[in-house]
Amino acid sequence: MTALNSHFERALKAVESPLNFACRNHGEHLDRVKGLEQSLGRSLVAARQAAGTSSLEARVAGLEQLVPAENSSREDRVRQLQRLLEGVRALLKGESPPGVEVAPKEVVPRAPAGAVSKKSTPKKPPAKKMSAVSRSVASGSTSPVLELDQSIQFIKGVGPKVAQRFATRGITTVEDLIRFLPRRYEDRRGGDIANLEEGVHATVEGEIRAKSFRAFRGKRTLDMTIDDGTGQLTLKWFRVPGQAFGDQFQRRCWVRVSGAVTRFRKQFQMVHPEIRSLEGRSDVDNVTDAMVPVYLDVDGMAPTQVRSVLSKALRSVDRMQEVLPERLCDERQLVSLAEAIASLHLPPPGTSLDALLARSTPWHRRLIYEELFVLQLVVQRRRLRGDTHDGLPIPLKEPLAEQAQSMFGFPLTGAQSRVLGEIGEDLGSTMPMHRLLQGDVGSGKTAVAMAAAAGCAMAGFQAAVMAPTELLAEQHARVASDTLSPLGIRVVVLTGALSAAARREALAQIETGVAQVVVGTHAVIQESVQFHALALGIVDEQHRFGVMQRARFVEQGRESTGKAPHILVMTATPIPRTLALTVYGDLDLSIIDELPPGRTPIKTVLYKDTLREQVYGRVRDAVREGRQAYVVLPLVEESDKEGMDAIRDATTTAEELSGGWLHGVAVGLLHGRMAGDEKDEVMRAFAEGGVQVLVATTVIEVGIDVPNATVMVVEHAERFGLSQLHQLRGRVGRGAHRSECLLVSKHTPSEDAWRRLSIMEQTTDGFKIAEEDLAIRGPGDFVGTRQSGLPALLLANLVRDQEILLQARDDAIDVLGRDSDLEAPEHFGLRKLLEKGWDNRLELAQIG
Repeated sequence: MTALNSHFERALKAVESPLNFACRNHGEHLDRVKGLEQSLGRSLVAARQAAGTSSLEARVAGLEQLVPAENSSREDRVRQLQRLLEGVRALLKGESPPGVEVAPKEVVPRAPAGAVSKKSTPKKPPAKKMSAVSRSVASGSTSPVLELDQSIQFIKGVGPKVAQRFATRGITTVEDLIRFLPRRYEDRRGGDIANLEEGVHATVEGEIRAKSFRAFRGKRTLDMTIDDGTGQLTLKWFRVPGQAFGDQFQRRCWVRVSGAVTRFRKQFQMVHPEIRSLEGRSDVDNVTDAMVPVYLDVDGMAPTQVRSVLSKALRSVDRMQEVLPERLCDERQLVSLAEAIASLHLPPPGTSLDALLARSTPWHRRLIYEELFVLQLVVQRRRLRGDTHDGLPIPLKEPLAEQAQSMFGFPLTGAQSRVLGEIGEDLGSTMPMHRLLQGDVGSGKTAVAMAAAAGCAMAGFQAAVMAPTELLAEQHARVASDTLSPLGIRVVVLTGALSAAARREALAQIETGVAQVVVGTHAVIQESVQFHALALGIVDEQHRFGVMQRARFVEQGRESTGKAPHILVMTATPIPRTLALTVYGDLDLSIIDELPPGRTPIKTVLYKDTLREQVYGRVRDAVREGRQAYVVLPLVEESDKEGMDAIRDATTTAEELSGGWLHGVAVGLLHGRMAGDEKDEVMRAFAEGGVQVLVATTVIEVGIDVPNATVMVVEHAERFGLSQLHQLRGRVGRGAHRSECLLVSKHTPSEDAWRRLSIMEQTTDGFKIAEEDLAIRGPGDFVGTRQSGLPALLLANLVRDQEILLQARDDAIDVLGRDSDLEAPEHFGLRKLLEKGWDNRLELAQIG
């Protein structure tokens, strides 16, 4: 055999050390080692993972079979442990363990792809035998092995009251409890008492030097003093759970304690610490239970009680149904589901605390991959379901990019031409287009949309553009009229502001096909709107619309042509690639990553609020030069909620500016609580120059194009996300004049808030800002993920786990390419999972 690697050697020695002690003098000390088999099982798993070669892995697996069963007699235990010790020593010498048979890995034949009839029902794989992992966690326990769907009340020691406490965390079954993973870990190998610091959570060992019971306010309390040679520590229990608790800890005995360190009369102490007896001072490098999992609090339960109940539930870990196909586990080198879960609850000796906290262990990787793979499977099945609908091929008269050049009085950017090529190819296909068009504010998305709409109209079909506000719809309608009318294309506007007579006329033109391009708000998708031949639906600022609204858009296309319409959704919110692959993985993605020439870059400056007078001085200067400005605030009006009294609001700020720094300037107010007509009136006044400074909330994030607005002031900028700030900043810089965005933050922002905001000064690249925003805030509801119908991510992080996400996406596409209905036996678990929770959401596939 070759020389052992250092990690494997250390892992083996972690097995050898407790065996030496337990087997000495024919098992003289065996009964003094608590949880020995459980500890050995975990240590052997760690050794197998560190082996490095398949040969060594097989030999360690053989040793795992020697761990005694829980019901073995003492004589059998000693004999098995001695054989195990001999095997470990042989491996340490580089020899094969004596008397250990290494069974070849069982090969399960798999049917070739497509061999299973679509009408056949896959047979459930047989239940697995108890593995070394579950034997190790179960060793020494007398609890029964329960079914995963059984109530946790069947776990020994859990009654109705305890079950109800777990239910507050959504835990009702054995499987729920097994999947209740630790949120962090504590390294309890221990340190010196002399090095303790107030306010930290620490673990130390010491010899009990003093112990006393006393009465305090009618309750029995316990004080204890321990000493480790470097200092002394006081332990206090104000509620002693019975005389037996104190009696088990005698003077001169060694104990290990963990808890929060406080100071009382210049003496360090721990109040109600976790405590356990020791045989003597531990070898801190070989503490077998050093890595302690910490779970979310369960109301009314101590952490030790939670861990105790979990250890009993883990006897059923091998009943967990493997979801991932064996082929994928082998290719991606993923550990089994049982091993991953058991090892995260009970990390084997030698596990790196840093790796556990960073979620970079092989066990985390297994569960993160499974989360992302299932998510991608849902997304890709959406695409497949959507692709089954027959699309309507549109015979374009000429390539869209060439057509667009004649429509507009400016040259297209390279990015616009590329995107039009992608859209043109989709429109000519029998598969309905589902495309997401991303582009920064001012990148030219509207021009792309109008060119696509013109191509459909000139081919004899209708196109519809839906915008979230009447002002934005009217803006699109003006662009459409200016660019499409010269081509002989009839444009009709349909909004809630139309009179009854104008609405009847518009509806008639839409139904007869006179209206070739319809631009409007939600009014476009009302039941009364009947299209003549809707072939293209364009949704602007798609995150402003609900799923069912977009579904109605698709339904209108089918009603008018008998085919699924092409759908183009647009957003000015730059979406990081990882999030786009997750939320919009069923859409083809087009990105306009180039701004038109001649756009003046926006200068962004970060100000502390003590310099507010300078900020509004810049606003005054801009107004004197004939320009206009926005002032954005997070609140509509004053709030008396706790912590909100210092936050400036739009209503008060508009009054203060009118009578103060901006006296004599025409100041307008706009916020979401105003009536629609009132909001439209204020925005029109601003667009026409009657209002010079518009004080508003974020309702202007998606608003009308005012090229004369050159200054954007954002108050309390630390309260906005970076992507939202970028969107707001895009309201200025839309003309040829120099523009600036002034971010005003509180006087003493936290270091993180100031660093976050400084990114806005450094770049105007919306995608870089979005990536940073995602890294800082997490995905959250970044682009409406809560309404996307996708599984929640419990362990995976879209920033940290990008590499795993891409692997999972490739694998999901490959699996569905082999077996689109997941009917092969190896896909039984996947099919069952999707049928259980996600198939009913796949009808949203064709919405886009």
